[in-house]
Amino acid sequence: MNRASRFYTGRLPPEQVAEVLATACGHWGSCAEYLHNTVAHLHEHGIRDRNLWRLQALVAERIKSGSSDMV
Repeated sequence: MNRASRFYTGRLPPEQVAEVLATACGHWGSCAEYLHNTVAHLHEHGIRDRNLWRLQALVAERIKSGSSDMV
């Protein structure tokens, strides 16, 4: 990522990233689905990234509670 780009937000707290991922969607589906699939496929290969798992849990929480407010 070009850090000089106007689209670069810098480092965001996981809770803020989870808010975006819980509601964002693109051509290939929702960001929440993409994250879930990534975590699941890594798990299948014996890879556990604690940050991705935490982010997945935060996104799932927001979706389940329906408390996703756009940031």
